[in-house]
Amino acid sequence: MPSTQCKTDDPRHASQGLPIGQHGYADQPNLVQTDDGAWLCVMTVGAGEEGEAGQHIISTRSMDQGQTWSTPVQIEPPTGPEASWAVACKTPSGRIFVFYVYNADNLRTIVADKDAYPEGFTTRVDSLGYYVYRWSDDHGRSWSDQRITIPVRESAIDRTNTMQGKVRFFWNVSSPQLIYQQQSLIVPLHKVGGFGSGFFTRSEGWFVRSDDLLQLDDPAQATWQTLPDCDTGLRSPDGPIAEEQCLTVLSDGSLFCTYRTIDGYACHAYSRDGGHTWTDSAYMTDRPGGRKIKHPRAANFVWQVQPGLYLYWYHNHGKSFHGQYWDAYCNRNPVWIRFGREVKTKDGNVLHWSEPEVLLYDEHYQQHRFSYPDLIVEDDTWFISETQKSIGRIHPIPKALQEIGKIWAGLSQPISRATLLNEGVLSIASVGDEVQIALPSLPLFNQTTADSLPGLTLQLQIQNCVPHTLLDNRDDSGKGIALHITEQDTARFIMSDGKHTCQWESDPLPDTCPLMLGVIVDAGPKIISFVVNGQFNDGGTDRQFGWGRFDSELTDINSQQPVELSPHINHLHLFNRPLLHNELAILQDQSA
Repeated sequence: MPSTQCKTDDPRHASQGLPIGQHGYADQPNLVQTDDGAWLCVMTVGAGEEGEAGQHIISTRSMDQGQTWSTPVQIEPPTGPEASWAVACKTPSGRIFVFYVYNADNLRTIVADKDAYPEGFTTRVDSLGYYVYRWSDDHGRSWSDQRITIPVRESAIDRTNTMQGKVRFFWNVSSPQLIYQQQSLIVPLHKVGGFGSGFFTRSEGWFVRSDDLLQLDDPAQATWQTLPDCDTGLRSPDGPIAEEQCLTVLSDGSLFCTYRTIDGYACHAYSRDGGHTWTDSAYMTDRPGGRKIKHPRAANFVWQVQPGLYLYWYHNHGKSFHGQYWDAYCNRNPVWIRFGREVKTKDGNVLHWSEPEVLLYDEHYQQHRFSYPDLIVEDDTWFISETQKSIGRIHPIPKALQEIGKIWAGLSQPISRATLLNEGVLSIASVGDEVQIALPSLPLFNQTTADSLPGLTLQLQIQNCVPHTLLDNRDDSGKGIALHITEQDTARFIMSDGKHTCQWESDPLPDTCPLMLGVIVDAGPKIISFVVNGQFNDGGTDRQFGWGRFDSELTDINSQQPVELSPHINHLHLFNRPLLHNELAILQDQSA
């Protein structure tokens, strides 16, 4: 359902996006910048729900950065067999190709698992058939009459599917990539072994590559190879689902691929030979040997924003969804991002990732499920597309996020610790003895604007991590804030307006002190998060979520009581805005 309009100027809110036309069903708004200055969007649409008959693909153009869009052009009509999951690519000549899944044989039923489909079949037939392409030589205003089929090599997952290989099951969500100095084109596809609980029951990643398509006047004459060279594609280390592979080309020519699983983590892989071979299946980490990145069964995409800087879209939570297959699709709101930078190794370049940040949110957490984004950079602004299945939107990424990404990648002048601390409305050093002080006024919630995002940030250096109260200024009604170290060795933050009380706990704290503890209360998406020693708390192996939501009715948490401070606090800084997690990481790095 479309987002209810919310009274907010927060650029991260879904309502601030620009719609890409109106459709009953709208999925995968894939973007290309054309040589005549337009943005071209190809999209899968339909009058009914996802997967219903009449699903087809369209294109539309914008000459004003998504403010308005042209009348859609039907690349395939709604009266034909299902045409779905279009992705586009502009070649160096300006020609544009669109690749999609086409149910050319017009099959109406497919064998499926009886535990999920008692009749033994499914009538959803939009992820099978043939991988095809058309092209445009007029910047997406019209498309070729010819529809060319790519000869995809059969592999083990095809031969063992529920139709014994007589029908190919697959789809794609990721943009094609130009490789080898833009002489070759590689396109992902995600092969499927069967249908049942969770719809796709087995999946793995594959690619088709052409080394002559871009040189031919007649694209129908192109030759194709299916990669990797073996009989199995990119899989999960510990599960049947490995799908929605997304490709990015690194500066040394390596291919980096992310993909989703139901294991609680995203996967990644590198290819150093154009897709012929890949590194072993592995869960994605923030850096080699680092923390695994938690993610459900949802698209997670990576783009190069500019040389030396990458952007990663994901959802920042996860657990094992084995046996709970439909649950894995939930909780795609909010959207989180990380920033990536390349690091050279003896095996080739790899990506290191920053701490996460909230990119987009909507207060209707379950109904509004962001996914299937794409990215365009123009006029030094990053624009991202997304869909929640009934309408596509374009969002400019806030400048503050752009800038912190550039800083993290070493492309902009770093923020100094002194500059950040000068923003603090309260700064106390070496408390030493238990004291009482008056807190300054904290921002009122439910008044989010683009210029002032209500919320607060506490940053404390703690000398002793034994269970005790770090600070507390709640009155008899409970109004105010408090922060404790619990018997479970976690930090618990509490806030109340006297009617609504909200709290969230950190992951277990490190054994060694002193430590730096950060608490961020972001009143836009209504999220409480913890940063400990510069590292975002992601819930670890014990919790699906490291961050928590608080009551949207919460308003004024200002108490008239002085705050009681623990003598174990070495330093305390209070900010009257939600700092970015990477800003707290900067404070930690520069205090080391």
